[in-house]
Amino acid sequence: MNATQLKFNNEVVVKYGNTVVPATGKDEHVNYTVTQNVKHGEETDTFDVSFTNVKDLKDTDGNAIKVAAGGTFTVDFTAELLSGAVIGEPGNPNESRLEYSNNPNGEGTGHTPWDKVVVFTFKVVANKKDDKQQDLDGAHFKLEKWDASLKNGKGDWKPVGQEITTGHKFEFSHVDSGHYRLTETKAPDGYNKVAPLEFFIKATYDTDSINPQLTGLKVVDKNGTELTDWTAATVGGTVSTDVVNKQGSTLPETGGMGTTILYVAGAVLVIAAGVWFGLRRKAFAAARRH
Repeated sequence: MNATQLKFNNEVVVKYGNTVVPATGKDEHVNYTVTQNVKHGEETDTFDVSFTNVKDLKDTDGNAIKVAAGGTFTVDFTAELLSGAVIGEPGNPNESRLEYSNNPNGEGTGHTPWDKVVVFTFKVVANKKDDKQQDLDGAHFKLEKWDASLKNGKGDWKPVGQEITTGHKFEFSHVDSGHYRLTETKAPDGYNKVAPLEFFIKATYDTDSINPQLTGLKVVDKNGTELTDWTAATVGGTVSTDVVNKQGSTLPETGGMGTTILYVAGAVLVIAAGVWFGLRRKAFAAARRH
């Protein structure tokens, strides 16, 4: 793990099948140890997980975890992307391998080939323009990602980074595939705000390769149709679009105060007309009686 690109979060979860294997079981029984920054010759491992005897594992209640031929161990951990992370190709690699010995009376160990995983991250860029395609300062933008886990599984928008309030080129780094919303929270003086832009970043990878690569990057709508007003590049990992503002004042929204006033004024006119018509009929009837 490259220390300038990824930061280990100091949490490791080991499982055998679907059973979580604690580092220390009941009565301080040690199943495995996690050691950070282990040197191996000229290289340093971010962390090592070491088992003394996989046939002597116990859960938190002290019960034996039976390991059989063909069983599978998994080691889960998380890492944080740092500011030095590479955006787009060639990505941020992380490698692991298994070192083992099946002869406790012998010396030396064997190991599997390195297994390489590459973490890819991208950047969203909004270029603020006027209707003559000239750069335009004075806008504010925020980017959000749809997170289905929020609000008890109902989903909600989650901010991506901070709102940007300067310049005419708005860059949001360290995004991945998913559903996003770009919102202009403030338009330049004298210009109208544009409606929020919803889009999906879709990336494809060669996951079967020894050296995984980013094979495609595009921006699509909810139906999977590619959006032609966006550009995407695997090298540099950037998806970008021009956001154009037009000058002028905005009309009142449907159902807003402006239309309410019109509706009230209209009602008054109808009522007044009804009263006038009624008075006319009364006056005409009185004339005929005389």
